[in-house]
Amino acid sequence: MKVFSKSLVKIKKGSILPISSALISKPRKRVRSSIENMNQVKSVMIEPVFNNNQQENDDCIIYNFEFLSTWGSSNEVSCSSIWFLDAGRRRTKPIAIKSEEISDQRLLSLLYDASLIKSDSQKTFCYQFSKNGTCHTLISFYFRPEDEPAYCRIWNTPDGNDTSLKDFKIFIGNNEIVRKEVPINFGIEVSLDNAIRLSRQMKQKISQDYLLALKPTLKDDFGTFPMMQFNRISLTFHSNHGSKSLFGINGLEIFDESHNRIKYEDISFWKVKNTISHTNLRNIFQPNEKTGSYSDPFVMEVGNLDEYPKLVLNLNYPRVIGLIRIYNAKISGYNHIGIEKCTIKLGNSLKIHKKFAKSDTVDVWLTDSMEYREKIESSF
Repeated sequence: MKVFSKSLVKIKKGSILPISSALISKPRKRVRSSIENMNQVKSVMIEPVFNNNQQENDDCIIYNFEFLSTWGSSNEVSCSSIWFLDAGRRRTKPIAIKSEEISDQRLLSLLYDASLIKSDSQKTFCYQFSKNGTCHTLISFYFRPEDEPAYCRIWNTPDGNDTSLKDFKIFIGNNEIVRKEVPINFGIEVSLDNAIRLSRQMKQKISQDYLLALKPTLKDDFGTFPMMQFNRISLTFHSNHGSKSLFGINGLEIFDESHNRIKYEDISFWKVKNTISHTNLRNIFQPNEKTGSYSDPFVMEVGNLDEYPKLVLNLNYPRVIGLIRIYNAKISGYNHIGIEKCTIKLGNSLKIHKKFAKSDTVDVWLTDSMEYREKIESSF
């Protein structure tokens, strides 16, 4: 491992001091350099929730699965599993499972885990709908085009519970392709080819039209607010507040069109360019979603002062981005490593240039909709 002339070493929580490289001959347990493992790792692959082999993302294909009725229950529906299969009847994994009604991702993942038939109620999907006694619950499965499914296998639990799923529909976007009944203590497999064969490109278009229709169009007296979909975000840091080689930010929050924070687990691939070392990206994507208040910043070290450090994030599927909030480095005595000038690029079409004060928080709004802004700001 290359030894740098100066590094940042965490001495205790909330305290970061520069020390000579002569003191860093061997890493000690629990002592973490702010520039850690840099010569061995220049990019990090993160395993997505469902698919772990893709770095890039094309326009996804969306299959919507609607629960219509149960075998008796008027307020709860259960199902052992919903698997999508390729033409060879091998399970193909979605890049995401989402529902406007069900926010619990753990609950949704139970439909697609490794066990087809479950007898343990703790591992079985069970949802209380209780809306006028009707079981119209929609769950969306997002697939990359190359993982396009050909069949769907639906299985109930073997206990014959009256909450078991009975009638269901499957759509591509809003286009219904299947309506069937699942036996009370058994399962069914259905083909996803409907009467009119659809090309992959048409399925992608239908899926994108569905996504655009999910949210009401944002308008004011002057027209419609354009909000585009992106799956890549890059930040190029042009200057800091006086440090020769270190650049740091405390936090990064990205909000989608549903006012949800994009989390570390939503990133399929990330890379830091033009640096000789950097800390872990988890330093700015904290599990508790509280950014800007912790002591460990995301720090990058440059070797060539003529090159700008650059952070590239690939999301696991394209999203509409409404707000990017950046918390500048805030470390007592070391605020000079904070960013002064930065260029934010979304996809290949949109660039935004921003200037930062020391220890500043900068909001980059991608829409002028006051309705959207108010909903985002109410979440802080």
